[in-house]
Amino acid sequence: MTNDGPDPLGEDFDKNLEKLAEKSELPKVDLPDFESTLDDKLKDIEQRAGAAKARQEKAYERESKIMEGNRESYRGLGLGLSIAYAILGMPLAGFAIGYLIDRQAGGQMWQGLLCVAGACAGIWFAVRTTNLKQK
Repeated sequence: MTNDGPDPLGEDFDKNLEKLAEKSELPKVDLPDFESTLDDKLKDIEQRAGAAKARQEKAYERESKIMEGNRESYRGLGLGLSIAYAILGMPLAGFAIGYLIDRQAGGQMWQGLLCVAGACAGIWFAVRTTNLKQK
């Protein structure tokens, strides 16, 4: 199959395009300069992105400070609860062990003795833990 007209993709593409444009009945339209408009829009987008990034960084710093304060509060709360549980739990554990011993032996001496020993151990634990935390 042969093509009688010029090859539109050959070396004379621009010349053929101009000839076709001259033959067309449509008027030539000058397009506006979009490059400067696009540059302005791009600069606007960059400025908004920079402002958003700055806001995000400030929010992150604020959140980090809050989380650091919360972290310290939670550590203090955990320390206080462990001391409270030790002061309450050790005498109860001593009393329970003494109760089991007294039940087997048939007396009542070990309940009181181990309850006092548990109280002393709980207070010792509280003082030791508080001193270690303050160093």
